[in-house]
Amino acid sequence: MRFIYLSDYESLAEQLVKLHTYAAVPSVLLIDDLDNYLNDDAAGNDASAHIAKTCALIHHSMKSCARALKINVHVCAWSSSVLIDGFLHTIYFRNVWKLSEVEDGKAILLEGSTVGSPSKQSYKYLKFEDGMRVLQQVLCDPVETNDTQ
Repeated sequence: MRFIYLSDYESLAEQLVKLHTYAAVPSVLLIDDLDNYLNDDAAGNDASAHIAKTCALIHHSMKSCARALKINVHVCAWSSSVLIDGFLHTIYFRNVWKLSEVEDGKAILLEGSTVGSPSKQSYKYLKFEDGMRVLQQVLCDPVETNDTQ
């Protein structure tokens, strides 16, 4: 496992371009605070184009890793705002999870959906004063099936 902390968009782009050439090619890419790179000064006047280019570069990099490894690879990117309310996440990210505090901050709700699927999954965690989180409830939308016999 290797952790790299990058200060800006240019650093991220540089690492993504050469990711498939590492001695240990990654099968999972975790990007913490994607907003930091999407809201970077490199965005210029067209934020949507910058977001699209960044997401495309992330996917291209991971496809290159998949070809090198000959297995499926995964991207997990955390975004607090930019991708949540826009349409771009449906183009570039198939599974989207939204994290929110509920019950006056006493619980955390993790809601997930998959593009093209009517079902959603939700996980509710209790949040304790010491910072511990405990899974309280798994909530799932019923999956409709059209079984014809």
